[in-house]
Amino acid sequence: MNSLLDRKAWAKRMRRLEIARIVVVVVTPLVWLLFVAIRRRRAFCQAIFHNCLAACFVECWSAIAKGKLIDIRSPLATEINNALDYYLTQAVYAREQFGSFEKMLLNWQYALWVLRDTKRPDEHRARNFAAEHDLAPILEKYANFYNYVCFMACKEIEKLEIQQSEPVSSNYWRSKVRFGTLPHPLGDKTKARVVRSYFASTHFSWNVSRDSRSG
Repeated sequence: MNSLLDRKAWAKRMRRLEIARIVVVVVTPLVWLLFVAIRRRRAFCQAIFHNCLAACFVECWSAIAKGKLIDIRSPLATEINNALDYYLTQAVYAREQFGSFEKMLLNWQYALWVLRDTKRPDEHRARNFAAEHDLAPILEKYANFYNYVCFMACKEIEKLEIQQSEPVSSNYWRSKVRFGTLPHPLGDKTKARVVRSYFASTHFSWNVSRDSRSG
């Protein structure tokens, strides 16, 4: 009976209920929205990475095969794939450590990094092949796009990383981008929505096709 009339005990219970209510009503939905947002960004970025790989392959094939139809099972395709895997993922393999939010956002790159000692493109073969067919400018152009997307993706988690006292991952990716060679409107201060619109539009695909024809 005394416990029922104990104001301090009731006050403690009410505080616990209020904390539980905040967790259920406020914190849990926010955490869920955070993971949904990261998952959406991740899916969009992965689509761009795949487009970069495909566009780079087509441009390299066009530069070498001179009008022949693409044969993905040919020895030439194997050599192109090894070269683009090497050039486009150099910055991934050079990363010392991925942050917790960076792992979630760039999960494919993180997986490559984890497997860096067991599954890695042949550097010597890739460099020789690129030199033989003068592919370095093409491969480096797409590697720059690749690193730029990583940079812009990580810019969107900067505040989260700062709040959790983690190193800001975008600083690393910034150092791997040659901003002076990027087409307009891409740059280090470009708004995220503009970057997404650029890569989602046909403008990027048109540039890839035009470069392939000129090669």
